Amino acid sequence: MPKEQIRKKTKKSKIYEKTAEHAHEHDHWSFPPELQLRLDAHGVPEAEIEHPEDINFETLCGGIDDSQPVELYDETLGVTKAFVDAHQSPVGQLQWNDDLAATYSNPGNVSGVRWCSGTLVSRDLFLSAGHCFDRTGNNWQRPLQNGTNDVILPQEIATNMHVNFNYQVDSNGVLRNEQSFPVLSLVEYRLGGLDFAVVRLSGNPGDTFGWTPVSPTDASEGDMLCIIQHPAGVPKRIEAGPLFHLHDSRMGYDSIDTLGGTSGSGILKSPDGNIVGVHTNGGCSTAALSHNHGRRIESILAQSTVLSALVANAQDKTDYRTISLSVPTGIGRKQIEGSVVFGSTVLQAGVALNGFKLDFVNSDHHANVVEADTDVLSISGSTVTIRIECEYAAKGFDDPYTGYITATVIATVQ
Repeated sequence: MPKEQIRKKTKKSKIYEKTAEHAHEHDHWSFPPELQLRLDAHGVPEAEIEHPEDINFETLCGGIDDSQPVELYDETLGVTKAFVDAHQSPVGQLQWNDDLAATYSNPGNVSGVRWCSGTLVSRDLFLSAGHCFDRTGNNWQRPLQNGTNDVILPQEIATNMHVNFNYQVDSNGVLRNEQSFPVLSLVEYRLGGLDFAVVRLSGNPGDTFGWTPVSPTDASEGDMLCIIQHPAGVPKRIEAGPLFHLHDSRMGYDSIDTLGGTSGSGILKSPDGNIVGVHTNGGCSTAALSHNHGRRIESILAQSTVLSALVANAQDKTDYRTISLSVPTGIGRKQIEGSVVFGSTVLQAGVALNGFKLDFVNSDHHANVVEADTDVLSISGSTVTIRIECEYAAKGFDDPYTGYITATVIATVQ
C-alpha cells in the first residue's frame, strides 16, 4: 500500500487534519438520498456507563465521518480494497422484527428498528455486543411481558430479532437485495460482565456469506484495525485506523468513526482479517486522549466457551474423499448426486472434478458437447452431498451415452 494512504490514519489524524476549511467536503453520506442518515431512528448506544471516564455515545473522531460504502471503498483509510472485499460479506445487521404488536399488548417503540451490527463466526453463530439485547437503554421502549410492567428478558429480545446480510449498495450505488435470517437463541450474553453476545441464526447463513475467524490473541498498539459496520442503521460501511492502546478489558482507537448501530461490529486486524475485538462504545472528541473503544478478544475468550471452541477448532485439519459416480445411459444433460462421509464433523467443504470417461453407446460419433460440473449441495454432520451435472452429445443431441465421473471432496473437519 502507498505510504501516503497509511499516513492518513496515524494517531489523531482526524482531529489534526480535519480543519474547518475542508470539513464540508466530507460531512455527507455518499449513498442514495432515500437512505439518508437518521440519527433519531436507528441504533442503540451503551445502556450504562461501565467506566466513569467513558463518553457513553457512539461518536465520530474529529467530528467528521470518513466511513465509506464497502463496495465503493477507494483504499484511502489504511486497508486495501481487496481486504474489504474479502471480509465484508459475513457482517450483518440486527433488526427488530416488525410484527411485535401481534405478540405483545405493549410492543414498545422498537418494532422494525434497525439495531446493531455483528459478524458471523461460524455457519450459524453471530457475534455482537451484549447491550444490543439489554432490557433498557437510550429511551427505547422494549416490549413488555403480557399482563405485566416488566420488559421481556434478553433471551426473548434476541428471538424477536433477525439479522440482515447484503444490506449494502453495489458498485453503482444501488441498494442490493438483503437476505434475512431469524435469531433462534441467545447463546452467550455479557459473560463475566463483558459487553458481548453470541446468537444462533436459522438457515446457516455462513454457507452463503462465509464467516470470520476469531483471533486467539489481541492486536498490538499501532496495528491497523478495520470496522465493517452499519452505523445509524444505514447500509454497510467500512472504517479503519490504528489501535491506540489496550487497557483492562478494552481496546481503544482514536481515528475510527462510529455511530449508534455500529455496536457489535467485529474489530478486524489487517492484514489477516481475524476478529480481535467487538466494538461497544464511543468516546471520541477533540480531546487529545479521547477514543472509541471495544472489548479486546483475549478478555472475551477468557469468558466465552463458544468462541474459545471456535478458536481451538481453527486448528482443525483438512481431509478429502474421492467419489466415482456412474452416468446412467441416456441423452441430454444429467444431474447425479452422491455423498461422502468423513471421520468427524465437517465445518466447510468444496468439490473438484477429478476425471471422467463418457462414451456413446451405439456407435462412434464425433463429440460436439463435452461438459461436466460439480457442486456441494449440503453438509450434515460428517456427510457431504455433492451434485454432478454432465452432458455428452454429438451434433444432433440424440445419441445416448454413458460412463462415469470422479470428483474429490475437500473439507475442513474437526
